[in-house]
Amino acid sequence: MDDMSAGGSSMGSSVEGALGAGGGRAKHRPRGSQASTDEGPDDEDEEDDGSFMEIPSWLDDATEEVSAFLKECRYTDATDLIVRARAEVNDVLAQHERLTDKRLGKKQLSSMQRILHDLDGLSVRLGNRLAEGLRQKNEALKQTIKRERADPLSVLAPLVSPVCLNDDAVALNLLVKLGRSNDAATAYSSRRSLLLMECLHERPIASANVPGTMDVVIYAAQLSQSFFSCLSQSVEGFLDFFLADPSGKSKSDVNGSFDEMSSIRSGAANKVPAGAIAAVVLWCDSELSKFAAAFGGTRVLG
Repeated sequence: MDDMSAGGSSMGSSVEGALGAGGGRAKHRPRGSQASTDEGPDDEDEEDDGSFMEIPSWLDDATEEVSAFLKECRYTDATDLIVRARAEVNDVLAQHERLTDKRLGKKQLSSMQRILHDLDGLSVRLGNRLAEGLRQKNEALKQTIKRERADPLSVLAPLVSPVCLNDDAVALNLLVKLGRSNDAATAYSSRRSLLLMECLHERPIASANVPGTMDVVIYAAQLSQSFFSCLSQSVEGFLDFFLADPSGKSKSDVNGSFDEMSSIRSGAANKVPAGAIAAVVLWCDSELSKFAAAFGGTRVLG
């Protein structure tokens, strides 16, 4: 009987221990579930707290709209939205670092950083597409000029039209807005080299005394005037892309007349990135070498 009572007591204690452990686990599970359900309201309260900054709602859809513009080849709209959204995000982040009474929440800060990263990626895609388009246009025009120059009848018409040389203004302006000034300088100088090449192949003025001959002095003045005028206008035209009013329009868009001060004398070079200035200077040096070779060749001094 004592053994049975001892066994019964031991079984009872084991059952009580199991029930106690189960009860402990049962009590622990509601606490965990209650803690998990309380996280959502805390985070919502954090975002709804009046001490946090307000973010413009249109920023959430900015990256999707830019992607749509790229698919539709609406590069001007895409560039304007990238510049606007990037400026707004940078302003919000600057206020977050500067203000003490209202700051960004953790989710808000992460969202702003994500939007800025996506905008940078879209800007790179857009800039690459614009630069590649300009490169292909310039190469196609260069091949066309070679074919026309090989045609004997090409002497009766100019090889490069002014309209064709100005059709890259929109793409170049967009590259400058996106901060791709070096790519803009490369594309701009490549297109203007074609115009300077036409100046070097300009037909001489025939002599009035002896038909079929040319006056060397007159031809030298003609060649120099045409080349250096075109070179100076090309440099000034490049600087005009960096002279923009608050609305984002360049100087040539605001006023197409030449009654304003020259871009070279107005200090526009101070607004141009150093890399773009260096690229234009190297381009001018190479074009001057071409002029020296043509001027000292058989056509003038030879």
